[in-house]
Amino acid sequence: MSPPPPLPRGTRMKKDPTTFAVAGWQLKTLPEYEAILLSFACLPDATEALEKAVTDRQYILDKPRARELAQRIIAILDSEE
Repeated sequence: MSPPPPLPRGTRMKKDPTTFAVAGWQLKTLPEYEAILLSFACLPDATEALEKAVTDRQYILDKPRARELAQRIIAILDSEE
């Protein structure tokens, strides 16, 4: 999967230690656990180059949680149209 386009120049995230610009992500299946492994490549600051993105955590979601996450993302996107 290719990374999303960079944020527009001058875009800044709030100076909040829990808010990061996502520069990319990776999904892998874990068939032995019937789950997926999800990791995000995040920028420490939205003005940084994509090459500066850091992946420091990985998340395992079982099938029901992965489906719920996907459905909620789609619902949010659909509600904003």
